[in-house]
Amino acid sequence: MLTIRNKPFNYFNDFNSLIDNIFDDTQILSSNNNYHFSENEKEIIIEFPLPGIEKKDIELSHSDGCLKIKYESKNNKNLNWVNNFEENIEITEEIDENKINARFKNGLMVINIPKKVKVIKEKIIEIK
Repeated sequence: MLTIRNKPFNYFNDFNSLIDNIFDDTQILSSNNNYHFSENEKEIIIEFPLPGIEKKDIELSHSDGCLKIKYESKNNKNLNWVNNFEENIEITEEIDENKINARFKNGLMVINIPKKVKVIKEKIIEIK
């Protein structure tokens, strides 16, 4: 099961969500107001709508199990006005960081995060 923490260092919000939804059978972390998560055996997919934002203003990075989506744009006419946000998503699943890819088209960023392939090797044990 996929466990994603929206704000990695704020465990109280996760606890409050758990208590609020304790009798709810739906997946608590499958979607958020800002983006949608889905997963299969091979990958995690995050769809992040960014209407009106240009690709050149988006920064996407991954470090220590945390995916960071950052946006900052300054209005060219008035440098005092800054439009920005930052979203940190903790991914607890074992993933292949080198194969994360993202595409941005028509205001929607889709991030594909491949899971690491778990190889289970069977070892024959000699009976003495």
